[in-house]
Amino acid sequence: MFWAADAGVDVAALIEEHGDRIELLHIKDGDLNGDARGIPSDVGEGEIDWAPILQAAQGKVKLYVVERDGAPADAEFARDSLEFLTCFTY
Repeated sequence: MFWAADAGVDVAALIEEHGDRIELLHIKDGDLNGDARGIPSDVGEGEIDWAPILQAAQGKVKLYVVERDGAPADAEFARDSLEFLTCFTY
């Protein structure tokens, strides 16, 4: 979803419109503006507004894949991402 948001796409609207065709959502975060544009960050620490995206995905998307380029090869990134993504309630 990061690169779609970086291109100016309203990701939540895209999911609302095409959610019946989306089985897997690629979760990636980073900076969308300024000198740091395109630089990856941990999920929830970048500039993606996850609440409307995840709400639009509820009941539509079956699988989520979390990625961060250059993330350390340990479980901390995965655990932190899961904690962030599961803190939303709808």
